[in-house]
Amino acid sequence: MAINSVHLASQAGAGARTKVADNTSVGTGDSSKAAVTSSAAKGTQGATVQLSDTAQSIKNAERKMADAPDINQEKVDRLKAAIDSGDYKVNAERTAAGIMDLDNLLG
Repeated sequence: MAINSVHLASQAGAGARTKVADNTSVGTGDSSKAAVTSSAAKGTQGATVQLSDTAQSIKNAERKMADAPDINQEKVDRLKAAIDSGDYKVNAERTAAGIMDLDNLLG
């Protein structure tokens, strides 16, 4: 998926045009880099920014998370039914281990 957008920005004394090109492919493992180029009214000054593979992976993960629902309604309904019927059992050892793991992570 490629996204090209043009934004206008103002600089002291001179107008500038900034073009942002995002040439990333979702889920293809393509290591395309995003480039940012600026050209001032007088002359050409250019800058290029390349995102690392890690940054690209984070960006792709953020997109996937944005598309995912906030609540897994099927799981909620299953747990409600188990609690209402008395079939839901709490594993105290597993709960305690989870609390300890979290405490160790937080230090």
